[in-house]
Amino acid sequence: MRMPLFFAPLFLCVLQPVLCAEDLRISLSLPSGLYMDAAWKDDWPGCQYEDGIAEGRVERVTRDGTPALRILYPSKGYGSNKSGAGWRFPFVSRAESAEVHYTARFDEDFDFVKGGKLPGLCGGPKTITGGDKVTGLDGFSARLMWRADGRGEAYLYHINQPDKYGDQIPFPEDFRFPRAEPVQIRIQV
Repeated sequence: MRMPLFFAPLFLCVLQPVLCAEDLRISLSLPSGLYMDAAWKDDWPGCQYEDGIAEGRVERVTRDGTPALRILYPSKGYGSNKSGAGWRFPFVSRAESAEVHYTARFDEDFDFVKGGKLPGLCGGPKTITGGDKVTGLDGFSARLMWRADGRGEAYLYHINQPDKYGDQIPFPEDFRFPRAEPVQIRIQV
């Protein structure tokens, strides 16, 4: 059963995620419709945590002939337990670097409000987020964020971060995530 929405729904589509440390391409299952737990587990084997799938905030859609995930961001919600979606896809690699790339598209009516996080990379024995202290032995995370008016920034947890809640590195002043246009995202660590 679909959760009730608060005011207008806001959507972000993520197309064909690719993880390059393992040269792994995620093939999204079909058909289009609500992304149910069984399809999510087939597409993302090994995931043991998720927010947003069971709550009905993720749909499978087709954009320009390509399968995509449409993520719902209800108004007045924040955090992946109340808005959007999130999961951790484990992979084991001894590579010196890892890369994830995907295409994101914010709907034409998307309200950037205060901001939100986009998929990224994390590593180490612990998932580092939410103000966790980084010791250099426990892990890291590297994600991107959108802010009010579509501004962008890198959001990193690392041993030398200046603040408890990660290191926020703004994109150039004139950068804005566009609405209704695909944006290529690439993060390499």
